[in-house]
Amino acid sequence: MGDNKGKKYQNTGYNANDLTPEQRLMIMKKVMSGTMSNEEAYAIVLNESKTNQGPKAEDRLNVSEHRAWKQYQKKRRQAKEQVLFSDTIHKVNQHGKRQTRVLVLTDKAMYNLSESMQVKRRIDLKDIDRIISERKGTGFVVRIPKEYDYWFESKRRPSIVNHITRLCKVEVEVEEDGNLDQRVQTKQKKRSKSNLFSRSSFLSSRPSFLSRRSISRKNSFGSILYTASWMGRSRSSSVTSGSGSIFHGSKMNETDDEKLKERQSEWKARIVKSYKWTMYLAQHSYEGEVLGFADLITKINSRGRKQTRVVAITNKAMYNLTDKIEIQRRIKLEKITRVTRSIVNNEFIVHVPSEYDYWFDSPARQQILDALKAEQKALGVDFQVANSPLKSLKGLVQHKNSMDQKNSKGSAVIDTKINLPALPGLKEILTFVGLKDKRDKVRAEFVTTEQSYCRSLSQFLACFAHPLDVERNRNSIMQNRNKWIDIFDNFENIVRFHCDFFCPDLQKCVKHLAIVDPVEDTRTWATSSSTKATPRATPRATPISSPRNGSPVSSQKALMTISEEKAGLDTKESTAKIPSIGHTVMKRMNLLKTVYEPYLSNWTKLQEAIATLKKKGKYIKFLNNAQMQVGGMDINSYLIMPIQRVPRYVLLMNELVKRTDESHPHYNSLQKARVSIQKIAKVCDSYIK
Repeated sequence: MGDNKGKKYQNTGYNANDLTPEQRLMIMKKVMSGTMSNEEAYAIVLNESKTNQGPKAEDRLNVSEHRAWKQYQKKRRQAKEQVLFSDTIHKVNQHGKRQTRVLVLTDKAMYNLSESMQVKRRIDLKDIDRIISERKGTGFVVRIPKEYDYWFESKRRPSIVNHITRLCKVEVEVEEDGNLDQRVQTKQKKRSKSNLFSRSSFLSSRPSFLSRRSISRKNSFGSILYTASWMGRSRSSSVTSGSGSIFHGSKMNETDDEKLKERQSEWKARIVKSYKWTMYLAQHSYEGEVLGFADLITKINSRGRKQTRVVAITNKAMYNLTDKIEIQRRIKLEKITRVTRSIVNNEFIVHVPSEYDYWFDSPARQQILDALKAEQKALGVDFQVANSPLKSLKGLVQHKNSMDQKNSKGSAVIDTKINLPALPGLKEILTFVGLKDKRDKVRAEFVTTEQSYCRSLSQFLACFAHPLDVERNRNSIMQNRNKWIDIFDNFENIVRFHCDFFCPDLQKCVKHLAIVDPVEDTRTWATSSSTKATPRATPRATPISSPRNGSPVSSQKALMTISEEKAGLDTKESTAKIPSIGHTVMKRMNLLKTVYEPYLSNWTKLQEAIATLKKKGKYIKFLNNAQMQVGGMDINSYLIMPIQRVPRYVLLMNELVKRTDESHPHYNSLQKARVSIQKIAKVCDSYIK
């Protein structure tokens, strides 16, 4: 039988190499009995295997019993998959190098495993489109349109292809010439498809001083970034002339125009859904602005370095954003007076005489200018357009002067990388004493618990999150800024929402019933060891304004003044002037959903990330020190607070509605607010359970 190893049997399409050890033993016994030939024994054994042998017979490597495979199946927490086939195979990567892998086929998916049985990739059988196989060679390609293809080589190619086609019910396409490298869709080729232009056209126009390594990075939307990585940050490459433009000298065809429109629609939708964008508009009272246009763009700074940015144009202003939707600058449309564009390439300058100019490069230049002109026309203004024959517009740009920028009033520049936002906190604390009306007590409880909640959130940032941020603390043990963003960024947005928007709005609803103490130092207030439900900013009573004439009075006299004022005012008139808690909740409901949804959806990953940190000694030491600093509360107790807080709103709203008469002017708004907050609370309850 050993002489027949590798022999192709007559009247069959299989090789001896395709047989399992058990099948070979059965053939050997039949041949040695002298009753049949090799070919006859082969045919009988093959037929018996097809009808009688279970799925484990093709598990050549016994993967189903391997420890790593069992752990993987257990970790997936789904129905256990049955291994129908396993074998050693050679995977050919995008560089043409052969790597030894283990191919596993189950009743639901195809797996690529390392030699140690670690899962590298899982592909659902339904995602496999077809098989491209060589006629004579050992190679074949598994086509996966949704992701990227696999190029395999194996001496048992016919058997493997047969198993895949039988399980996936797909066709086999024969490659006559054997040029599989031209047919395979690798990961790199898949990414380059989202580019506006082919890699070859880009390389032909790239600056000579840029190395291949420096141009290899692309962002998630396929635009090329001229960057080199250093300490987790981006450092742009220098471009001193227009000849270095990616799109220099290229003409837009219909396909490119469609790709541009698709990309612009994606960015517009992404910005509108971004909680950073929503919070920025709310914080600066720009909620009335409507986004009309958005697209990726190349900004060229005063040093000639190219930076990938996002331009957003609303009905009021033009924005410069990072690809993470961080607002870098806002320019009112009225301030844009002129645009200079190059007739040689795609560069153009947006002139802002009252501030400083912007130097851009974009293949969608005309679409950007059309959108800008349309929004300006609606405001009754218009900018002039000047053409320039220069290859580089550097000499025409009025750059930012750092000294003038510091002294300028109403500057719209926000440098989130250098001047990070300060620790969020409340500007004033309300204290309630001597309330007798039960409805007023519920309203006061709503605010006092919100103040306490805000203090706890700010305390977490001050003692846990910000010390780990490398942008705020250069000696941070977490040097990876992206890692910090993944863990703490959503939480910080929740803190800013409550401290900057929600709690101040609630305070306005009951301010006439309270003693007001200003917060002098946010960090001292947040890190205070006080255990009171409503922390006081200062130990002594601070003068506040009298409700009657605005003159300063002490906190003790304020109680008497408030009581007198309450007794002397007409109930209906005073109620009409006081903001409703229900109206306040409804006003901030959309923003509340915007900041809480990313946090809730990322809850499982957040728990896993914290569990990983607790396994490392340096983080264990840091977390223990921070826990001692805040009086014993651990990091998980803080992280669960946003999920626990929303159900608390439901209880407070129910009690407030119960204490409010149906004839009360605020009753309807309270009912609507209660229904809205209940929907979010149900989602939070599912995470607590």
